[in-house]
Amino acid sequence: MNHLIKHYFPSLVLSGLFFSASCTDDNEMMRISNSIRFTSDVRNAWLPVGTRSMAEDTHPSVSSLETDGMNLLYLHTLYADSIEPQFADNASPSTRAAPASAGDMYETFGVSAYSYTGDWNGTELPNYMYDVSVDSPHTKTLRELRTVLGTKEAPYNLANGKGGSAVENTANCYVIGAPGYYSFPLVYGNAIKDGAANSSAYTSAAASSSSILNPFVNHAGAGIKAPYLTDNGCTPAYAELVWQDASSLVSEIRYNTGSNGGNISFKVDKHTIQQGNAVIAVKDASGTVLWSWHIWVTDEDVDNAIEVTNHQNVRYRFMPVPLGWCDGETVTYGARGCKVRFTAGEQTADIAVSQNSSTVTTGGNHPYYQWGRKDPFRPSNGGNGNKTWYDANGTASAAHMKVEAFPYGTECIRNYILKPDVMQKNPSGDNTCRNLWNADNNTYSANDNQVVKTVYDPCPVGFKLPANNAFTGFTTTGGNTSNTSPANGTWDSARKGWNFYARANRTGQQIFFPASGSRNYSDGSLSLVGSYGLYWLAGPNNERSGWRLNFFSSYVNPLGNYYRSAGYGVFPAQE
Repeated sequence: MNHLIKHYFPSLVLSGLFFSASCTDDNEMMRISNSIRFTSDVRNAWLPVGTRSMAEDTHPSVSSLETDGMNLLYLHTLYADSIEPQFADNASPSTRAAPASAGDMYETFGVSAYSYTGDWNGTELPNYMYDVSVDSPHTKTLRELRTVLGTKEAPYNLANGKGGSAVENTANCYVIGAPGYYSFPLVYGNAIKDGAANSSAYTSAAASSSSILNPFVNHAGAGIKAPYLTDNGCTPAYAELVWQDASSLVSEIRYNTGSNGGNISFKVDKHTIQQGNAVIAVKDASGTVLWSWHIWVTDEDVDNAIEVTNHQNVRYRFMPVPLGWCDGETVTYGARGCKVRFTAGEQTADIAVSQNSSTVTTGGNHPYYQWGRKDPFRPSNGGNGNKTWYDANGTASAAHMKVEAFPYGTECIRNYILKPDVMQKNPSGDNTCRNLWNADNNTYSANDNQVVKTVYDPCPVGFKLPANNAFTGFTTTGGNTSNTSPANGTWDSARKGWNFYARANRTGQQIFFPASGSRNYSDGSLSLVGSYGLYWLAGPNNERSGWRLNFFSSYVNPLGNYYRSAGYGVFPAQE
């Protein structure tokens, strides 16, 4: 059977060895036989390992390349004439450099090829290779040493300690340490605790005043009266990605109807899992954001808390890393070269492609938060540039955060929910409430008062923002450093941050606080990454500012304060 073919030569992206080709002649269309031969001449020698016929007018072939004298790298070539994708469940056979959907590969007559590792038996879904070499022990742990959790039909429930269907504890952030299928219920932050409604998360016991929010409000500015979104007049229609800072970190995001408003499910693929962050939003039929959640993928044991005693002799148990932390990593792409020949009828074309080895290094990073808000803002690249991030369409970007001047008061908080990827440009944030991160707070003082976690708290289950005095043990007098009040720690010039001691007089274990800089509310840019460290505390310093820890290599201020709209890190404390 002959085909009419447009003839143009393939493009080849070697960071994942994905390339596609279809054919056309510059001057005229021509008819050729139904057999297109693909051959390759690659350094280390490609070896054909078999062919099969899977559908009429579809002609696959497979070759393999032996690398490092041990492992086989397979190249599977498939050319088809407008047939349905063979692998319907495969949403993204892709590389970091050239994402491609199954539709891109099959929608028109042409030739497509992709590489994968693992045995090819002619029928199974390929195990796609996304990077040639990744020198990251964290990625290796997540991809090779962690057991896959959940299934597409029965995803692992993140609001249940064992993944079961019952809802036990909810939060605005869910931590994932293994590939798999996951879900979470449509609940406002931590509004469910120990399997029951946690009304203290959305109501306040503080004396009524204009600076106390009670009850807490949702996207419509209405008071939250129950844990589930659908119990508050919301009608979810779909869910989608807001952003993620690693390619294909989460995929197959879906809103599923069901009891209590249903849930959101998604996939963390074992081939693309790595340390990273994502934000998922649920929307109504008009596209209005009803709420959003932070997904943090890490191999870190976040529950391995470090106990620190502050200057007031109060003990806090801190998460071992900042919220959303991703370790710095070095990714090495090996040198490769090949010559590819396409033969159609009596016509042939050879393409020689080579790529030099390259190494890309990213510094340690974490998201930033404005005081009183629940959603993270995208990390740096370890310097004053933005970490590459991806939108709902998979488009990569290194743009700054968007900023917008929200009104003050309840209308500001409403916009915080409606626009989780937009920073408040007005420096004072909401400029009103004392209790956004501590439901019962009614003071501006530095203190060790119990923090009552709220639906706007960005921390995962079991953690919350620390009280205002939590970091006072990081100096010898409990106040800001001076000539007579040195830091209770050592500056780490290699890692760029402070190793603070957990006990007074430089005793006990140490906890590392990276100097991650800040994200500016004026234009969404980054500044002082690697030299300046800033972390929010739960309480406000006044109606315009919040308490913070801030430090350079030369000083430490555990009782600093600044405008609420500044983008800082969060170091959660255990509840």
